[in-house]
Amino acid sequence: MIKDLALEAENLKLACRDFKYRRGLLLADIERAAGFKPGHLSRLTNKRVALTLEDAERLCSVLEVPLERLSSRLAMGQGLAGTEREVAVYYAHGVKGASWKQLVDSGTKLKVKGASDQAQLILFAKPSNEVSLSMWLAVVEPADKWLVANDWVIATTEDQRMAFALVVEAPIKGRVKLAFEGGPEVYGLVDACRLVVMLLRRPGHIISAHAR
Repeated sequence: MIKDLALEAENLKLACRDFKYRRGLLLADIERAAGFKPGHLSRLTNKRVALTLEDAERLCSVLEVPLERLSSRLAMGQGLAGTEREVAVYYAHGVKGASWKQLVDSGTKLKVKGASDQAQLILFAKPSNEVSLSMWLAVVEPADKWLVANDWVIATTEDQRMAFALVVEAPIKGRVKLAFEGGPEVYGLVDACRLVVMLLRRPGHIISAHAR
């Protein structure tokens, strides 16, 4: 819970900072727009109180961000209890080691709880020599400027293949530092990344989540 509190406070700070930059508003303006009492937003961003679903939904409406950007804890709770959405399935083609050449549209869809309308589902149909990817599915969403350290993404390697990468530092001006397995840390474009929000072992059975 302490880890969630710190991470959610940092996510909220980043979202507020971006909103202030875009709209030219003060934290007090955001606080009023969300219907908070004076000082409540400060307590949230300074880890004095935990973010509740009601507070998060108010802030998402004001800051124009999805719930998962403020709290994966709350987003997963809502998603697992929410409605299912059909997500397009793509095959990882040309798997070699822990990377693959491209994604191929399978023409099919699977129902995934909590997925957005921009989600994709990637199926690793063949086993990997280095990392066991066989029959794993990754649910991914478009990455954005609210990526934070320790997020997992799918990104393009230096040899123009695709692979999982760990976000080392939060993005700066559209670029993000990434660490690929067995390779050096490199910078990539945020727009070229896909955020890994769920891992599934077989269709319909969520077993792990990598979203913050």
